[in-house]
Amino acid sequence: MKKSLRFLCIAMLCTTATFAQNKFSAYTGINLSHFKHRYIDANKQPQHRSKLGFNLGFKMNLWLDDKLSIETGLGLSMKGSGINLSKTYTQENNISDGYIRSTLYYLDLPIVAKFHIGSIHLFTGPYIGINLGGKRKYDYTIDYLNPNTEDEVERGSTKIVARNSAPKNTNDQLYFKTFDYGIINGLGVELGKVDLRLAYYYGLVNVNLQVPYNDEVQDKYRITNRMLSLTVLYKLGKAKRTNE
Repeated sequence: MKKSLRFLCIAMLCTTATFAQNKFSAYTGINLSHFKHRYIDANKQPQHRSKLGFNLGFKMNLWLDDKLSIETGLGLSMKGSGINLSKTYTQENNISDGYIRSTLYYLDLPIVAKFHIGSIHLFTGPYIGINLGGKRKYDYTIDYLNPNTEDEVERGSTKIVARNSAPKNTNDQLYFKTFDYGIINGLGVELGKVDLRLAYYYGLVNVNLQVPYNDEVQDKYRITNRMLSLTVLYKLGKAKRTNE
């Protein structure tokens, strides 16, 4: 984790030096995120719920001409997902009823191309996300099909740890991959120094890193990030277009 943060800081310093002639924008907003699951058995797909979170950070812009610019930045995003466990969700010989909610924090580094049409701009490009960890909360009842076995209530929380590979001993923790990457698409409207944006983050990495799944099974049990964000940016200075 320390090496990842050190690498990201160096990348941001280099980017800042390159874009020194441009001004920064600070932003904050809200997210609606969820995990995109893919199971080996499609009949075991749970009911997903989006999770409300926040985002904040800064961006900087480099004009290439009066219609096109490149933008990057660094932001903290709360991501995750909720799962409703109902009578239709079965595992082996039991039926679960309740919920599981996962919260993860990511540092996102996007690099997008912005196409400007008057006060409106469209943007698209890749992003890299660094998982900082999080927590999973759960509360559900296991209703065993065997009438001689009493129902069980599972309630509590589990720490989510970012790693490049899962350890042999989980120590009652969950493990998700450290790095994520994907594609951002969105649009924005400039209102003076304020910029309103709507963006969709489409994760491409299977962030699942759970024991005892081997590589073959793990590839069939995929978890990828999805996030819809609404942000408000405030320009800290005027970044001039090339023709101004």
